[in-house]
Amino acid sequence: MIFKLIVINFANIYKPNKKEKYEVRGRNLLTGLPATIEINQEETKEALQDNIKKIIKATKQVLEQTSPELSADIVDKGVIITGGGSMLNGLSEVLEEEFIAKSKFQKNFMKEIRSFSRKL
Repeated sequence: MIFKLIVINFANIYKPNKKEKYEVRGRNLLTGLPATIEINQEETKEALQDNIKKIIKATKQVLEQTSPELSADIVDKGVIITGGGSMLNGLSEVLEEEFIAKSKFQKNFMKEIRSFSRKL
């Protein structure tokens, strides 16, 4: 739960700010005692880097299998990023930089999914 809050409210994978600090409280795994640590956005970017690489790789694989017509639409109109990972600050920018295609975050994606599924 704490990690989710950090990812949504604090982390920035595109332009992390080392000066931006976030205080995290929890249990120290070495001592078993309660502890408080301070992290910065650069540290969160490092912690998320492997997962970001996996997202980029999966996106690249999908785009490689996409028809030329749809690829042209993606370049022209971009993509909408949905799901929990889309709330990660900077993901749109990273994907735009990687694939030279516009992307934007759909804020109310769960509402949109429910609305779409009702139509089916």
